[in-house]
Amino acid sequence: MVLGSQLTQKYEGKHRKISIEPDGIVSEARVEDFDAVLISGGIAAERMRIDIAAVQFVQTALNQNHLVAAIGHGPQVLIEADVLKGRDVTGARAIRKDLQNAGANYIDEPLVIDGILVTARRLGDLPIFTAAILSRLELPLASSLNQETDAAWWKLAEMWGGSSKVAIATHLNTILHRQTHLLEAFQRYTQKLSNSQLSSSFKVICSTIRHHIQQLENRFAEFQVQESLLADNNAEVNYSQVFARLERSQLSHDTELLCQTLHSLRTEITEVQNLSNQLTDPTTTALFDDLEADLVEAEQQIAALYHMRLEISNV
Repeated sequence: MVLGSQLTQKYEGKHRKISIEPDGIVSEARVEDFDAVLISGGIAAERMRIDIAAVQFVQTALNQNHLVAAIGHGPQVLIEADVLKGRDVTGARAIRKDLQNAGANYIDEPLVIDGILVTARRLGDLPIFTAAILSRLELPLASSLNQETDAAWWKLAEMWGGSSKVAIATHLNTILHRQTHLLEAFQRYTQKLSNSQLSSSFKVICSTIRHHIQQLENRFAEFQVQESLLADNNAEVNYSQVFARLERSQLSHDTELLCQTLHSLRTEITEVQNLSNQLTDPTTTALFDDLEADLVEAEQQIAALYHMRLEISNV
């Protein structure tokens, strides 16, 4: 049963693929009539948290030991209900600090279960999250799938309307192409640098990018999808203009190159985040997480070197 704030309102999914009308409004529902309460994520949670009836419904459900599950931004309603003190939870990265301020123990894992409270972080956790809810309610899963394998999760998600095999392969291929271009750019940057310390730092970053390219290639190969079936979203990353601008720069060559490197890294970090948020495959999104973390670390390292160079040039 879908409960909403008004019966005349239609609720759409994040990607506008499905829409649903509520079966009733929260204020008319009785917690006693439900086995579990599922709080959806996205902007819906922001609206639910200011709905007193919705907040009280969740409070009552927990007080009566009903299963309560929330994903993404859904735990915002739990924050409003003031029921998180001392509990282990997870949720969207954007509300991590909010959860901690509410007294929760934030755990960055795909699934966190604390008694009757089940939480997950994002779209990529959906198959694990959904399977956990079904299991707790003693409802059947797809018996033909072995839940211990990575492949089982994306297959479950696809069966339930999540990312298809081709969609996952397409996103992997996109990031793979972009990282290959990024590696080529960094190799060219390294050759242009005059400072040996900077050159050494760039070589370490190149090694890290190669590691991720290998992981992406291995994961992509597991799907065995022909490139002709992939969506055409592998935008070429053109760095030729970068080097033309370097020659015209009024700053030192190395300083301008560091600045451009920061731009390149930030572009790739944003792209990885955007594509990761579109997938329901836990394994692939975990690979994207690792890549993003290393790109962010590289960005911070380059930023420190860049700021140091600026200070030296201003002396």
